[in-house]
Amino acid sequence: VEDLFAVIEKLALMKPVVCGLSMGGYITLRALQKNQQVFSAAVLTDTHPFADDNNGKLKRSNAIKKINEEGLAAYVDSFVPGTFSEKTRATKPEYFTKTLERCKSNNPVGVKGAQIAMLSRLSTDEFLPEIQIPTLVLVGEEDALTPPEVMQKMADKIPDSRFAVIPNAGHMSPLENPTGFNKHLERFLSEITREG
Repeated sequence: VEDLFAVIEKLALMKPVVCGLSMGGYITLRALQKNQQVFSAAVLTDTHPFADDNNGKLKRSNAIKKINEEGLAAYVDSFVPGTFSEKTRATKPEYFTKTLERCKSNNPVGVKGAQIAMLSRLSTDEFLPEIQIPTLVLVGEEDALTPPEVMQKMADKIPDSRFAVIPNAGHMSPLENPTGFNKHLERFLSEITREG
């Protein structure tokens, strides 16, 4: 979050729209909690506001252990397929394979650092009713990690938020159905521009 604020300050961005996908959503929510007035609007995609419970922390710990013992590729092969819908994996096999290979090219130290950051993050659920900037909440209809019903409940707690489900997409909705995702994003940006 501090890195995000530093980039905004360094680039002298004036009230940007912040958009967070999955772990980026955790960062976005914490940034809003720290100082939402930095932003003009927020987009929360395939994410949730809850800190890891004990099972979640053990899952992150086991991910680190798997990377240490079997390597990053083994972890990617076990985790990443579940972030895409079955339809995406079946109809876009080349794209899915390229995504896997990109994930495997990451630095294992960075991936393990991300796991540690996620297992130690704070819950932002109680803060949701305090969000005062325009907020769009988007989720893939086949998202198994942050299902639509979970994200609908989050959206319901954010005053005047917009909520939409992206068809033919799992947890990686902007990648799996960019046309559907961008339709909602463009409409939202158009609306807040008119309102502003």
